[in-house]
Amino acid sequence: MSYVLIEFCGCLRGEEVPLLSLKGVLEFWEESIKATDPFIMLTLHGRFKGEGELRWHCIPIPTTTRTGLPVLKWIKRMIRRLFIVEGRSKGWMFADSKGARRKMSYYDPLLIDLLDKVKTHFPGVISRATEVDDFSLWRSGRRGAITEAMNQGIPQTVIDLMGRWRVKEKARGTEPGLPMRQVYTQAKSTVAGMLRFAKFF
Repeated sequence: MSYVLIEFCGCLRGEEVPLLSLKGVLEFWEESIKATDPFIMLTLHGRFKGEGELRWHCIPIPTTTRTGLPVLKWIKRMIRRLFIVEGRSKGWMFADSKGARRKMSYYDPLLIDLLDKVKTHFPGVISRATEVDDFSLWRSGRRGAITEAMNQGIPQTVIDLMGRWRVKEKARGTEPGLPMRQVYTQAKSTVAGMLRFAKFF
């Protein structure tokens, strides 16, 4: 569930979610969830589409949404499991038992299974004519997020801010090799605008 909420609220591509750093999320956890307008700062590290070098990217998502999506609840559960049960405080959030980063393809069958259960046990939520096998973490979360934002009347400027965060960060000087804390400091200036994207979901 955490994977889906992170992808949807962060307007991320499916292959970007596994780049989430556990150490980064933990480093800014208290500061972000105790802010006047609480949020969770996603800290992604890696080579992204259109980029040739390793970079940090920081993307804020709300702790909850207008319709009550329990973002904080699920991410707290995941962090508790990683930190207390697995004894991890660094590395990738989405990792195997050896700490290696899992690929999106590992989670796709879990998504299909979840959607199939929803379709079976909650008639009407997913149309009977809808084939759940047509969904994938590859694009479904990002496309769904943009579509929902448009349906909610969220301004195009806000949608563009979330959908083109790489371009915005590069324009602000987020160059390869910058420390995570410096990228976080730069990202804080756009938190309010970026949170408007998913808060109304």
